[in-house]
Amino acid sequence: MQSAHNHIRSATIIRHSVLVGFLLLNAVGLSERASAQPPASTERSDASEEVKADSVAGTITAPPGATLAPASDPYDTYVVRRAEDQVKRARNGLIATSAAFGVGWIFIGVAASQCDRVNDEFVCNNAGKALGTIGMISTGGGLVGMIVSGILLPVRQKKERDLRRSIHQRTPARLRWDVESGKVVF
Repeated sequence: MQSAHNHIRSATIIRHSVLVGFLLLNAVGLSERASAQPPASTERSDASEEVKADSVAGTITAPPGATLAPASDPYDTYVVRRAEDQVKRARNGLIATSAAFGVGWIFIGVAASQCDRVNDEFVCNNAGKALGTIGMISTGGGLVGMIVSGILLPVRQKKERDLRRSIHQRTPARLRWDVESGKVVF
């Protein structure tokens, strides 16, 4: 009878631990919902441009109506900021769930001081049972959160790194369009 009661109690504790873990993840903002909207002008002009060299002045000018890639595209800026926010949320999630895990162990330690061993069985007073349950839920939720955010953090860091690398590779290294002079400069 006692074994069945312990099995039901442990199943309830595991269920509550998973629920608390998901609540902790939601509280630190690990959901994929974006709080910001992309900028209004997200279209990019990939039309081929003709660039002419002016041999007298030594400068390169673009024909009227031609657009060269700007130094910082608003959409690229938006995407990088969003990736940075995702990394920040994953890092905060890992820190918060680690703290919940640690606090859970503190509760379990305090609960253990409220229990005595009688005939190879632990007998706890009401405070020990309550603190033990809270500690198990917090520890379980923290553990689930640490696993999930521990997986998400390096994945999101790699995504941000790859995004920055691809933007850097698209940016011309030597030529750029000078808006003030209306010319391509080195």
